[in-house]
Amino acid sequence: MEQKETVCSVAKKCGGCRYQGVSYQEQLRRKQRITEGLLKKFGKVEPIIGMEDPYYYRNKVHAALAVTGRKRNLLGFMR
Repeated sequence: MEQKETVCSVAKKCGGCRYQGVSYQEQLRRKQRITEGLLKKFGKVEPIIGMEDPYYYRNKVHAALAVTGRKRNLLGFMR
């Protein structure tokens, strides 16, 4: 597994970019394998189309859900 320096200055603090330290081509290969593993039994999985510049955007949200001692649901988002 190839590791590299992260581009994002808050990657360690945020934790939102799981593959930040892996080359972009390796990220695409891993995501393709995962997607195929989940969906191939339903039909053909087309190849993932990569981006020219895969930085400086965000398309992922982590929501956190908790139940308090009073049986209240709490929902929030990661910073």
